[in-house]
Amino acid sequence: MNKVALVTLWVEPSSKQIVKYTFDNIDFDFLPGAWLLKVDAVKAAMTMSQPFAGVWLPKGINVHVGLTLAIGPFAFDESIAYRDYREANVASKFIVR
Repeated sequence: MNKVALVTLWVEPSSKQIVKYTFDNIDFDFLPGAWLLKVDAVKAAMTMSQPFAGVWLPKGINVHVGLTLAIGPFAFDESIAYRDYREANVASKFIVR
């Protein structure tokens, strides 16, 4: 089973935080059924942001998948953007009687 993946990390040195990571050139030749479906390319990336001080959350995710079937090539692309994060404010009060 030959599996290959190139993982790239972008790190913010001062906060020791991963800001972005990508997965490229993932090889799926080990999957059975190559006569029916061949995975040409799979790429994924996630970017982080700091919406609040000291809190790192996802900003966006991008995924690309390239497939080849007997009838021809197909591609799937998906992008998700996270925004409008809100900081939770919780207050509680205990009453002992």
